[in-house]
Amino acid sequence: MGADIVACIDISGSMQGSKIDSVRDTLKYIISQLGSRDRLCLITFNHQATRLTRFHLCSTAGEGHRLLMHSVEAVKASGGTAINTAFSLALDVLETRTEKNDTAAVLLLSDGQDNVTFDYRYLLARASKAGVPFFTFGFGADHDSALLSKLACGAGTFTYVAASSDFEEAFAGCIGGVKSTVYRDFQVNVNAILAADGLQVAVAKVNSTYPYFVEGSTAKIEFGDLFSEEKREFVVEFLIKIDENAGKSATTASEIKIASVQGAYTDVLCGSAATFSSPHLLTLPLITEVPANVLPNALVVREELRFLTVNAMEAAVLSAEAGNYAGSTEGLQVSLAIFSRTVSDAYNVEFLDFMRLDVVRPRQIPEAEWAFVWALVLDIRDCQQRCASKATLERGSAAEYSKFDAYKKQRVTYSSNTIGMSSNMQMLWNVQSARSSAMQSISKARK
Repeated sequence: MGADIVACIDISGSMQGSKIDSVRDTLKYIISQLGSRDRLCLITFNHQATRLTRFHLCSTAGEGHRLLMHSVEAVKASGGTAINTAFSLALDVLETRTEKNDTAAVLLLSDGQDNVTFDYRYLLARASKAGVPFFTFGFGADHDSALLSKLACGAGTFTYVAASSDFEEAFAGCIGGVKSTVYRDFQVNVNAILAADGLQVAVAKVNSTYPYFVEGSTAKIEFGDLFSEEKREFVVEFLIKIDENAGKSATTASEIKIASVQGAYTDVLCGSAATFSSPHLLTLPLITEVPANVLPNALVVREELRFLTVNAMEAAVLSAEAGNYAGSTEGLQVSLAIFSRTVSDAYNVEFLDFMRLDVVRPRQIPEAEWAFVWALVLDIRDCQQRCASKATLERGSAAEYSKFDAYKKQRVTYSSNTIGMSSNMQMLWNVQSARSSAMQSISKARK
């Protein structure tokens, strides 16, 4: 399996010195590790974007490898920063390919603020149509994390890179994930069964941080590309009514049919479109009263709490960046109270005040779920501290954008202690942060 990688590198004046040296070393390392079927295109940008190379195969025995290495050596830092020019040129390169590999991705690294005011809506629409993920990387304290998070479109993510020594690991983790892509354009349709068994079933609500659409009795969720061993979680709520004119058939059955689930995707390994072999019927046992001491479905509770957390963190950072620090921290306080009530109600326990640090785990909540809950609580509290003032926000906004982008996409290709994401969260979405793990993924894909 081969990949088409477009690397867009900021070479503005602020990248001079050790920064640009680390970028050169990282690009050389990536070129040397990619497989013989992989192709790399190099774009640099300052006040304008320049395509240094066309797509070249990375085989060490080929001419493309030599040309790529030579182009990397020639990279120099100077000028301003116009991110839109690199984004646009990367799209031009992707859209005009006469040959295509199995997967493709754009990696864009910047350490500065955009020097031009630009409306990115048209470029983002083009990127969505191209169907290629854009992975963005913000380096240092001065980059525009809000913009880079916005530009991490499709299945791409925004990653905060604290130190130039981390470039290699961050890029390697991302490419390792791209090389392990197994499904493209993965989507799931949840179809409510209409008036079945004397029941009226309708889709009431969808909890998903990925794009979704509800049309009549069908909820459609679009997940984009999935890496090897990744999973995606979402919750669909149904409104179920017993049809009074249907007799007693609905109330005498031992279980009721609720919905069917179907999926469609492109299998990267064989290059063909596929669907789930047969619809999976969702059924529920019919009960007249809730038995005592029944625990809620942990997966549903987890997803509800994740959804609440990512929305709270995103709203808080956006509010703080607008200068409303008090409103941001107060909003997170309210969200933490809602979080506390949600957990308490889900497990039918007395109110758990997670604004305190001495909360004791009730016996009704399993230890694994308690650890998950506290991981989210600590991330919310950490976000609250970072959004408290202009000074703390300037030091921490990039980490918060990187963190809640990982929550939204349920994907982490690189993580560091600077980001501060709880280890429990990293484990959920197949973190590929270690260079050895990422390069192992690349090596497997080369075979």
